[in-house]
Amino acid sequence: MSVEFEQIEVEDDGARPDPIPPSPQIAAVDEEISRRFAKRTGTMHAFLSEWLKLDDSQDLMFGAIGVKGENYFQHILAKNDLELGLALANICGYFAQTEISERIMRFMTHVDQGGNNLWHYLAACLNYSET
Repeated sequence: MSVEFEQIEVEDDGARPDPIPPSPQIAAVDEEISRRFAKRTGTMHAFLSEWLKLDDSQDLMFGAIGVKGENYFQHILAKNDLELGLALANICGYFAQTEISERIMRFMTHVDQGGNNLWHYLAACLNYSET
């Protein structure tokens, strides 16, 4: 069985087309993180480490699905947000060794509606950041 992957289009001048618009769930996670992080000092990584200890925050972030079936991490990479993407990767590495490891693994191995996983989004994001 072969799986076809949806390709992220790149314009002739190297620019990406408009980013994936956020679903209401993705927008809610963005709003929550932005609102709470604005009240803090320190790094995004430190903030997320504390924020994700709250069950409601875990449900919000791990349950958010975008308009193309992407999860929050994939959406962040599709927006070329390397800073938040790196913070999410670090957080997932930490929480993968805790009691929520299965949830983290599902989050990290999520496949969108086009059959694309996290590695597809990461490769596209890194490729875009190098152009």
